[in-house]
Amino acid sequence: MLLAGTYEKRDRSLQKLEENIGWQTVDAGTLLDSSDPDLAALIGAAYPGRPRQEQRSGSADKLNLNAKIQYAATDTLELSLNGFYTEESRDEDRARIQVDFSRGRLRDGALDASGETLTEGRFDRQRVDMLNFTRLADIETVGATGGFEWDPDNWKVEGELSYSSSEENFREWRASTRVNRDGVGGYSITADPQYPVVDTPATMADPASLSIQNLDFQRRIISLDESAAKLDAERQLGSGFISSVKFGGRFSSAEYDRKQGQVASPDAGGLTYADGEPGFVLDGSFAQDFAPAGILNMWPTVDPRPFYEAHPSTDTFVFDDENLWTITEDTSAIYGMANFSADTGALFLRGNAGVRGVQTKYSGQGRVNIQSTILPDEFDPDGNDEVFLDDQPSIDRDYTEWLPSFNVVASAHDGAPFQVRAAISRALSRPTINEINPGVEVNTDDGDIVRGNPALDPFTAWQYDLGFEYYFTGDKEGGLTATLFHKDVKNFIAPVTYSETTAFPQVGLPEQTYLVSTFKNGGEATIQGVEIGVQTPFTFLPGFWRDFGVYANYTYTDSEFVDDNGNAFRFPGASENAYNLVAYYERGGFSGRLAYAFRSDFLQTTSGNADGSNAIYGEEQGRLDLGLRYRFENGLRLSFDALNLTEEQAYTYYDRADRYQSLDVEGRIYTVGLGWVF
Repeated sequence: MLLAGTYEKRDRSLQKLEENIGWQTVDAGTLLDSSDPDLAALIGAAYPGRPRQEQRSGSADKLNLNAKIQYAATDTLELSLNGFYTEESRDEDRARIQVDFSRGRLRDGALDASGETLTEGRFDRQRVDMLNFTRLADIETVGATGGFEWDPDNWKVEGELSYSSSEENFREWRASTRVNRDGVGGYSITADPQYPVVDTPATMADPASLSIQNLDFQRRIISLDESAAKLDAERQLGSGFISSVKFGGRFSSAEYDRKQGQVASPDAGGLTYADGEPGFVLDGSFAQDFAPAGILNMWPTVDPRPFYEAHPSTDTFVFDDENLWTITEDTSAIYGMANFSADTGALFLRGNAGVRGVQTKYSGQGRVNIQSTILPDEFDPDGNDEVFLDDQPSIDRDYTEWLPSFNVVASAHDGAPFQVRAAISRALSRPTINEINPGVEVNTDDGDIVRGNPALDPFTAWQYDLGFEYYFTGDKEGGLTATLFHKDVKNFIAPVTYSETTAFPQVGLPEQTYLVSTFKNGGEATIQGVEIGVQTPFTFLPGFWRDFGVYANYTYTDSEFVDDNGNAFRFPGASENAYNLVAYYERGGFSGRLAYAFRSDFLQTTSGNADGSNAIYGEEQGRLDLGLRYRFENGLRLSFDALNLTEEQAYTYYDRADRYQSLDVEGRIYTVGLGWVF
């Protein structure tokens, strides 16, 4: 019998800068006075359309419990039963402000040396949105697995049945205000393009002048129920070329359900920020250790939860629909593999060859949810600024893929220090539920549409690897490896954003242009490169130094794909250069790790624009982490981790490094652990 439990508490804060609609292009309609030749000279330059800043603070508590029983019924039959329970609670406060310069008019600006980027801009009549929200989420998961292992002569048969159920109960209180035509404001990226200095009059407004536009409560429940069964068998065949064969099958069925609802305070239009209590505290320290002088670090806030509770909705809360979206995923797999080994005298070979057949079926439906403050009363009688269309988009997919694989290791003899590995396989990656869900969320005020793509295909890849390994210590703890790899990828899935002009006449909404965020299959791509690694303990050194060791690896990746419009990119997520350096120390119950990880720039999100503009890239980054552990003989375990010692920031940009997309301002993260094994 095994009993185990863990408890974890994390407190975290994050400051974030973001440009969430992409860099816009100055045209004649952007200018305050299109007849001004100085302003006309700015046409064609790019500028941040909607800078956003956000401060977050919150905590998360997590409890894990696990129990397992194993029973040897006979000498050849073992039974097992495993159960687990997880409970997690999260709370978070956010204060956000965004300045929509794309809705204002440019009155002055400055270009960079290339003439392509507006490094400074002054605007008239921009729109400002301020939003505060408090989020609480409780996530509960429970599950059980029962199985057996039967091991008679030359056979090994394993079977397993499992079931798990998970539910997230999410609540959010929101208070927001909007200031239209907010005088004269602007931005500058001259001092540091990663930290835009933004100013607008609303940030200094009297709270009594800021009318509450929305004050509401939202609740969402997401549940997942999954059942699975599998049966595997292995047969030993003796000393011939094929030493054993394995075969089996697995079936699983998962149902994902989501429902949500929202109620609004009827008093929202008559309230101001002065009627509530100050919300998430902004003390003027936003990014102060990193950003240039003048960065926006304070703006009005209000605490949304007590504000809403003092002015609650007069409507009884109900979910808008029993199933906002429901998706069922059924997967069936059969597989077989043969293990082989041969000693030719000059060469020792071992490996395996096999194939897996996988069938995947999806079914389900979603809803089109529209949030808008301009909904006609006839379609929004309760004043929630939200409506669901009668049309219910659905998903109904069924596909089967065959995935062969072959692996072989060659050496001079069994256990030789030098080995050559070769592998060929076909891999499959299914789209996530979020990527294929048929639901659509529309926000007319922000001009955003977020939707999944039920037509997505899984992406597949033929993978070819050739590796060389040399172990240079007797216990094989030290080694040098080099691997060449090549992958031919088809139908990979990538997030994409693009502009779309559409109307929703069913609910009286006129045509407007939206920024659509969704997913698509990205065609074909090739990925190739080499990985080199070395690991060795310093056991060959005397005294104190023999307890140290080092591990290092370097990967070079060359990749390319061409999108539907003929634009060439690197494969999403693939850095050209990446390496890890780890120094470690092990003695007695103590162990320590100092690890540095680096990756160069990489493509994060492709663009839906015809010219490929506004693709999102991640900037190169190196992070240094420290981990310390001590294991006492009585079972006590202590741990300490310090992450991001050099306080690197996660930065992404559009097309060029001086056109920011987002920056997470985050310092060092410390965790302390205490455990006991008895």
